[in-house]
Amino acid sequence: MSRYCGENAAPEPILKTAEHWKTDCLLSDGGIFENKELWKIDYFQDLDQHLIKGLDRNNDVFLEKLETLLEPRPPEIKQLAAEIWWLMLLCQNNYSRSKKREDIKTIWERSGKPFPENSEWLTDEILAGIANVGAGFFARLAWEWEFFILLMIELKKLPVEQRGALLSDSSGGWEFAEWIEGIPECATRQLRHMILFLLFPDNFERVFSANHRKRIVSKFTGKTRRLTAVEIDRNLFEIRSEKERAHGTNKLDFFYPPLKDMWQPPNGNPPKTVTMNLILYGPPGTGKTYRLNKRTGEYSAKKQIQSAEIPSEKQIQTRESWLDEELSKATWRSAIIGALYDLGGEAKIDGISKHKYIKILKQYKKSNNVNNELNEHTHPDSKTVIQKKIYRKPPYVFDRKPDGTWYLVNDWEEICAEEPKWRRHVELAKRWKTGPDQESPDKRPESEQEHESHGQRFEFVTFHQAYSYEDFVEGIRPRSDEDGVKYEIVPGVFKQICQRAKADPGQRYAIFIDEINRGNIASIFGELITLIETDKRVVYGNDGTVESGMTLTLPYSGEQFGVPANLDIYGTMNTADRSIALLDTALRRRFQFEELMPDASVIEGSFGDGRIEDGEGGTIDLRKLLEAINRRIRFLLGRDMTIGHSYLINVRAFDDLKNVLYSRIIPLLQEYFYDDWHRIQLVFRDVGATGEKLEPQIIRHAEMKKEEIIGFDHDDFEDSVEYSVTPEDEITPAAIRKIYEESD
Repeated sequence: MSRYCGENAAPEPILKTAEHWKTDCLLSDGGIFENKELWKIDYFQDLDQHLIKGLDRNNDVFLEKLETLLEPRPPEIKQLAAEIWWLMLLCQNNYSRSKKREDIKTIWERSGKPFPENSEWLTDEILAGIANVGAGFFARLAWEWEFFILLMIELKKLPVEQRGALLSDSSGGWEFAEWIEGIPECATRQLRHMILFLLFPDNFERVFSANHRKRIVSKFTGKTRRLTAVEIDRNLFEIRSEKERAHGTNKLDFFYPPLKDMWQPPNGNPPKTVTMNLILYGPPGTGKTYRLNKRTGEYSAKKQIQSAEIPSEKQIQTRESWLDEELSKATWRSAIIGALYDLGGEAKIDGISKHKYIKILKQYKKSNNVNNELNEHTHPDSKTVIQKKIYRKPPYVFDRKPDGTWYLVNDWEEICAEEPKWRRHVELAKRWKTGPDQESPDKRPESEQEHESHGQRFEFVTFHQAYSYEDFVEGIRPRSDEDGVKYEIVPGVFKQICQRAKADPGQRYAIFIDEINRGNIASIFGELITLIETDKRVVYGNDGTVESGMTLTLPYSGEQFGVPANLDIYGTMNTADRSIALLDTALRRRFQFEELMPDASVIEGSFGDGRIEDGEGGTIDLRKLLEAINRRIRFLLGRDMTIGHSYLINVRAFDDLKNVLYSRIIPLLQEYFYDDWHRIQLVFRDVGATGEKLEPQIIRHAEMKKEEIIGFDHDDFEDSVEYSVTPEDEITPAAIRKIYEESD
């Protein structure tokens, strides 16, 4: 039966608690800790309206945002939120009991009522948990809350009799499992699996990870097609039933031998598969690209993965992944020469075609015939190759024996040494045979260094209006080599990093997309918009077979393609270019979003407190300056158009400030305000309430009287105002201080 959780786990107190929750809270409207009505539909609708619709999806500040949004709500709503959090933590054993109590208590006490510390439902036995839920749950807490609140609203709408029928033991939970499928995004919520286990522990497993659920079914049944959540549940039930009969016991658990050994790799747990899809968004200058660049250090061959789940021998770049990285940028000629060199200098055509170098290169290049390449570069003096000499091209490095064995001619190295563009064939053949990390990169030939990425496990791209699916995924492109231009199906940057991640499942890989909102998302991602979802990611076996996840056929190459679970996708979005609300809806649902706003506190100046010397014996407060400018921009334009702290973060002297103001901030404001100079004057406080000049001005203006300009009054023209920017070397400390001193 599924309620067995291993020798060291005691699920009975937790399951008894779940029965209390079902009886007192689901079938009626009572509370968990106290005898009062808390689980009412009205209260859940209040949470939906005032919590979910305003909740920040950034998991780093989830509880902080939760408490902030709960602050104005009635005491009962806060107590209900505390009990929901209690339920969400009930199954988890990777969250300490004291921490569980502390978090639940913190939310409860916001109601102004004493926390029921001595409740029988807060004992150590109950808070012990029965499963390691994993980081994926906490990474998507907002979605878990949304799912649960919607579930409760729909459940509470049902008459008590219908609720009782759904939650009764007579159906074994299958009717409830079918009914719950109607809740949006049900299959991707771990809380769905927890609830079914808590309510029906004899039929539903304590397997809460979507990847684990799919992997178990795939390993035991061979099914790789996409299954619904209920179909997976039924498969797990059938697997358990069959294994209980085979082993003659019902004390089996998928996370303990013998079942564990049947679906997890023998050398330990599967690699970490908590996938990160994250977009950093905010106004310009808030450190989005800087944050991406810092993250690249996590995806370097020199940096080992710090995870107990990955065996130590997997914590370095494998030869296979290194070769995949090397061959991804190679030519067919280099690969064939390298294959022959690795095979001892000679081999039959079949042996060459099946060599690992050729197999790897075929993932990246399609239009090649190994036999044609060999014939084209056969030595002119060959007695066995019948191709006309006029069709042969240097370098002449191949020949064939009468029995069909191809070989490298004796002086092939000297032939390649004649031309710099051929010399790399020799260098690469020797390098690939020797393996990685045999020499430091700076001691290897320059031509060789051009064709390696120095162990980086990431790619960095910038989207723009002309960026296309062909650039990102694959397309037909002209490629030139020493023989001229050929058209081939060429993998884009995303497909290449996916292929590298697939070949190296023990490491995390990443693609960093700067300015993601400047591209046509639907066009660039195409059909991959579905595959990048975390629950659609593919887990590959050591032999490259799909253990779980979703694949599809690419339109150009016709290949089956999936996005590996060990590939993380990061993006940046400048809200001054385009509001996040306008971002492709399909993409928004597949990413977490983290907002970066201007933070004046990080500006150090020359004294460490944000101030710099003004050259006249006084100081300029850069922090107050930025805050004053942004306060006016928020009023005139909105928060998405504010100016980031990075504009001032490196300012250490007054000359630096003048240069930044003149060359960066003023041009940015021109763009923001469409050259409406009067509004820019308002930002700098260069004019007063009636339009009078507030000296010294940064944006100057002068009235142009028509009679003074043309010499007489003219009905076709009006008086106007001419604006100009104060030259950089004429900007004074007083002109800048007046921007923020008004606020003191």
